[in-house]
Amino acid sequence: MSTHTSPTPSTAYTSITAAARSASLAAKLTGTGGALALLSLPLTWFKLDPSGDTFDEPASAVSTTASGFSSGGLVTLAMLALGLLALYTTLTLTTDRAFGGRSRPFTVVAGSAGVAFLTLVWTAMSPPNLLPGGDVVNGFASVVGFGPSAQLGIYLAVAATFLTFAGALQIPGAPFAAADQTTPEGTLRRAVLHARATDAKPVLASLALGAFVPAAAMLSALRDSTNLLWVAVIAAIGAIVTARMARKHAETSEDPQLAALARVGQASGWCMLGAILALVLYAAVVISKTAQSVGAL
Repeated sequence: MSTHTSPTPSTAYTSITAAARSASLAAKLTGTGGALALLSLPLTWFKLDPSGDTFDEPASAVSTTASGFSSGGLVTLAMLALGLLALYTTLTLTTDRAFGGRSRPFTVVAGSAGVAFLTLVWTAMSPPNLLPGGDVVNGFASVVGFGPSAQLGIYLAVAATFLTFAGALQIPGAPFAAADQTTPEGTLRRAVLHARATDAKPVLASLALGAFVPAAAMLSALRDSTNLLWVAVIAAIGAIVTARMARKHAETSEDPQLAALARVGQASGWCMLGAILALVLYAAVVISKTAQSVGAL
């Protein structure tokens, strides 16, 4: 008579770690990004701790926090969708399961990461109201420097979008998709190493600036820093210029990997310039309407 023995915790842990080591870089990145996206939601995203001398109410009455779940329905849905989709993508990459549906995995996962990032930028620029009194009181508090400050949760959410997008670049149908998804080393890393080996400095500069641009733009929103926003604008222009140089270098060498790296930096630069321009136009409209309202009073 055969007996069934359940695996011990140490055996299960060994199996999980072995599977993690053998997983592709795309699976590791999307899995980590999905886990961070879900983990960030119950954590504190914004905190308001004003001095009791500044407000009529005691400090204990207005000191409060907001988690990812209470920072807005749109960003909550975007992060939930990103987390679940990234984990599902990791499952398909580490097993023989198909992604499902007729959509290309890269388009779906990268698009979800991009949408989640944009909702995070919007949330950082327009944080939830934590003071009693509605939009007027909270808006005035932000103007005079007593708005909510960004906390660990939203930084983890931003990191989740970056990691998931980096993983999406290497899944089937992506610019750096690996022929064998069970290979631990990703093709994006190999492409970067190849660019370094061939001394393709414009390609590496464009890629670095393309990665820096969204990070600087997000930090400018979280820290409410105009200087960082200008740095992001200059970096975006630099990414576009160096990308054009990089594409000429890639065309001369007839190297498809270098051309793909150049496109990443160029796309990041143009996307962020467009997003920044849209935000500037929106801010101008809001300021104009506010001035008209104040003038009417």
